[in-house]
Amino acid sequence: MTKLAIITGTRRGLGRALKQQFEHAGWRVAELNRPFFDLSAVDADELGRAFRSFASEDLDRAVFVNNAATHAIAAATSLQPADIRREITINVASPIIAIAVFLRSFPNGEVANITSGAATKTFPHWSLYCAAKAALEGYVRTLEAEGIRVFNLNPGVIDTDMQSAIRGSVFPGVEEFIALKNGGRLKSPDVVAKSLVWMIDRAD
Repeated sequence: MTKLAIITGTRRGLGRALKQQFEHAGWRVAELNRPFFDLSAVDADELGRAFRSFASEDLDRAVFVNNAATHAIAAATSLQPADIRREITINVASPIIAIAVFLRSFPNGEVANITSGAATKTFPHWSLYCAAKAALEGYVRTLEAEGIRVFNLNPGVIDTDMQSAIRGSVFPGVEEFIALKNGGRLKSPDVVAKSLVWMIDRAD
């Protein structure tokens, strides 16, 4: 059985661990990273050509894994229009465009969305990140209602560069994240990726 995982943001953190775990499970992996795949300005035509070349192969399964994201931390009242446009483009519009292009190339394709507790829980100064994660959850739930196999995966709090940046930021509640690190309660990217890939792989 030939299975393809197309993963965004594989150069570090959970994305890199997902790549390694998919390969360990026998999947082919296509990595979407800059400069070819730039979430600030997705080239849908170029992406479509790449996806169509994959789709021309004899594949039994194809899964798009939406992993890459940015996390701007700032008081909502301080956000400028350019900040808002950039974050929503990177974290909402571009992933949706990429998924739509993927599904046009793979009518039986599957979508795995790496979500966050921020989709349903509010954190001061996280307005754009919370909004983005909630928007993507709404989008993938609709895909599922339209008959597309979807995995909406919440990995919990992982020991990544993003968490390091969160701990170095100033916002109400940052102490909670510092305590998680100091208490050894952050999850390993490798352990999380192994669990997520197992969930996807067993759904065959």
